[in-house]
Amino acid sequence: MSGFGDGIKQGAYLAGTKRFNFFYAYVATMCYFLRADGEFSSQEQLWVEEQLDNLQLGLTIPEAVKDKLLSIIADDSLTFDAVKEFLEPVEISQLESISQRVQIAIEIDEEITEEELAANELFNAYITERVANDIVNDQRVKEIISSAVKEYGENLDRIDYEFKQLTKLQDSDAAFLIGATALQVIRVLLINKLTEVEPAGSNNLKEVRLHDAQSKIFEQFNATEEASGPLYASKSHILSARGVPYDATRFADGNFGIFRGANHRFGTFGHDPILGLIFGTANIMTNTLTAPNPNPLIGKFGYLPTSFNVEYDPFGKNPHITTPTSTLLLLGAAAKRIPSEPDAAAAALIKQIIHIGTDLYTPVGIQLPVENLILNKATTEKLTSYVNMGDIVKVGGQAAAAIAINWLVAALHGCSLFNKDDGTEFCSEMHQVRTKKILLISNSIATSSSVIQAAITKNPRNLDIGGAAVLIYRLFTDMKFISKLKQEFMTSELAKVYDQRVQGLL
Repeated sequence: MSGFGDGIKQGAYLAGTKRFNFFYAYVATMCYFLRADGEFSSQEQLWVEEQLDNLQLGLTIPEAVKDKLLSIIADDSLTFDAVKEFLEPVEISQLESISQRVQIAIEIDEEITEEELAANELFNAYITERVANDIVNDQRVKEIISSAVKEYGENLDRIDYEFKQLTKLQDSDAAFLIGATALQVIRVLLINKLTEVEPAGSNNLKEVRLHDAQSKIFEQFNATEEASGPLYASKSHILSARGVPYDATRFADGNFGIFRGANHRFGTFGHDPILGLIFGTANIMTNTLTAPNPNPLIGKFGYLPTSFNVEYDPFGKNPHITTPTSTLLLLGAAAKRIPSEPDAAAAALIKQIIHIGTDLYTPVGIQLPVENLILNKATTEKLTSYVNMGDIVKVGGQAAAAIAINWLVAALHGCSLFNKDDGTEFCSEMHQVRTKKILLISNSIATSSSVIQAAITKNPRNLDIGGAAVLIYRLFTDMKFISKLKQEFMTSELAKVYDQRVQGLL
């Protein structure tokens, strides 16, 4: 606030000084012309003072200014050279007002002498010279401005070129670019291979490998010899039975109308990727099946769970649906075993997760979470044919893998700065720009390669959607970073140029 106040005071001071300079020039010019005929009468002096009072417009003049004005009036030896010194600080527009008063001063005694005419010629010659000089000065100012603008543009172009040179990829960056691109392309191909849709069964390699992994995990568990019973699947059965009870599609007596065999995945909560962690795990621990009640709550929406017992043959195979049971009871039975038989609960949860994994990339697929709690089986099945949980997992995996590779490449490329940091301003920031360019180029190539693969295989699910999302995000954030850095760099370099100019170094 003090700086603002000082600025106001300075402005007021300059405005006052400009007004007082006009007073000095006016009084000096009038007195010079009135004395040109050889005398300066009291009437003429009074006229000058009256004119000065009119110019003040009621403003109070400081005593020092008054004293200087009075000394000018009293100076009998005032020459035109001295008058010109008073006229110099006055602008051309203000000289016109003085020129008008000059004519009045010449004619005040109703007689124009040769001396007054000579003085008038001097004054007019001075005015003409001032006007001519101002025209020349204006032209010179325009030339200076034009030259300054041109120089400013040249400096901008030079600094812009320097920025491009400092941020362009160097020979040492080529290895990082090739490595990053290779990793990203491998990511695309590997994820597409791992998520390739295959029919369920013994020929499905992913299913076989997941079951093998399950078997190796279950080897760590100790199987007990107790028999299974109502709402109780023995740990031995959980570990040895290959399938899960909610995969049962046959009925012991009559079909309860809960689903048809072909669409049983969309008619059981065990196949829900989220609800299945609860219902599916509980079904495995209790040899049951939980499905949406065929009767919706509101219109065609909202389906409460209904449950059924599932029985196996003496060899733990051929599951078939028998009688209805309480969903709350089976959940309670499963919950009671968690503290008493945590290994059985853990085995059931592992089996649930692996079962979802085996179904994830099959032609039917796995529905999105909570769908069959809201929609009917037909709608869920149709929606799943367009987008399913496997697609979500795939896109998420693509994005996560792309981010992980970007982080790894950025970290390794950042380490290379230790051998190149020369301590100059913006050195590390310029290195970051090159890092971001490496990531953008490698991500773009990888995502583009997925477009080619999708076109060749005619399978849109081969598109690198997750990687494309990461690329778009980086385009916005990285370009913003580069633009901001470029602005800061150009501002800094321009400041150096003009600071040196001020200091006389250029």
